[in-house]
Amino acid sequence: MAMTAALGRMDEFRVHASSSPRTGVTDEEIDELLFQISAYCGVPAAVAARRGVKAVRAERGGA
Repeated sequence: MAMTAALGRMDEFRVHASSSPRTGVTDEEIDELLFQISAYCGVPAAVAARRGVKAVRAERGGA
C-alpha cells in the first residue's frame, strides 16, 4: 500500500485499503501506514492516501 501511495496510484491504494479488514489489517495499522507514508514518501502522498482512507471508511460506515 505504501508503494501505491508513493507512486500516486490512489485508485489502487483505495482498492487495497477497502480490502484490508478482510485481510486482517486493522484501522490502527492503516493509520500507522499513513504516518510512515508521510515520513518516507512526503506529505502530499500522505494527504492523498488519507483522503482515500477516509473515503473507504465512510463507505463502510466508520470514521
